[in-house]
Amino acid sequence: MSRLLLIVLAFPPGLWATETPRAVLHLSHPPGSCTLTLLDNGGGQLHYGAAARRVTFPAGTFAVPSVRARALSLVQTRPTDGSQHAPDYATVLFPPDNQPRWITAVSWVRQQLEQGWQARRPAPPASADDVRWIKQACDFPESDRGPNDTPPA
Repeated sequence: MSRLLLIVLAFPPGLWATETPRAVLHLSHPPGSCTLTLLDNGGGQLHYGAAARRVTFPAGTFAVPSVRARALSLVQTRPTDGSQHAPDYATVLFPPDNQPRWITAVSWVRQQLEQGWQARRPAPPASADDVRWIKQACDFPESDRGPNDTPPA
């Protein structure tokens, strides 16, 4: 006599989900220069323009809904002087259209950049050189040290 054994396994949703976090916004000051890319998990990266050097910051560094809402509330019309790189403007891009929108609240943008910088960790295969390079390019304070920086020799 043959018997059939049926085993049903139930797993909680998302147990094996490895969804890649998606970008929800990009903040740059000056426009196209020092850039923070914020992911939907509150983590992200800092980079400068198209340079390959970057540093990351961990998930949970930012409260995404409030940062996104605040960025949307600060969007202004394009600068009237025709300059795309005026130092008193920053840009924000929202995927998927990634159209530049202008923000005159540069101090708020700078606070977001510095919050990412404070929580940084070198992005693999980044090195201490990447951290130094981003620090200089984005004009972060010389004495500033992140939680994962190597102590000076």
